[in-house]
Amino acid sequence: MSHLLERPASSRPVAGLDRRFYAFMADRLIAWILVAAACWAAYEIFWRDDRFWAGIALVAGVVAAVWVAFAVALGVIGTTPGKATVGVRAVHVETGEPIGFGRALLRGFVLGVATLPTFGIGLATLAWTAVADPTHRRRGWHDHLARSIVVDLRP
Repeated sequence: MSHLLERPASSRPVAGLDRRFYAFMADRLIAWILVAAACWAAYEIFWRDDRFWAGIALVAGVVAAVWVAFAVALGVIGTTPGKATVGVRAVHVETGEPIGFGRALLRGFVLGVATLPTFGIGLATLAWTAVADPTHRRRGWHDHLARSIVVDLRP
């Protein structure tokens, strides 16, 4: 499979929207489990003793750590646990290399803001931008901002 990782982005097939969605949901499930564990720990350690802000700090720290960890994985190797599971990879649209930490952080931020505060409406909008991509490369707004494209790694 390593030979697939060395081809330029333009020679790899673009990942299907269904597999991108499954990868996103797997990554969100992992993140939500970690945040739920942080909420439970915050309750047990801080909130039961009326130390509200300490509990909020714990949960916020875990959210930030998960965001950074996923950005490191995506930026350095081009994949996350969900993407690896379904066999897709996010790479730089021009070079085919991983997009780097900064672009991955931005991409994750846009996805995060589109998901939770908007109750999924923003996520549906991002999905629509990928469907309506005039280049037919299924690049959503978050991909354009990060200069990324999600490619299929399957033979």
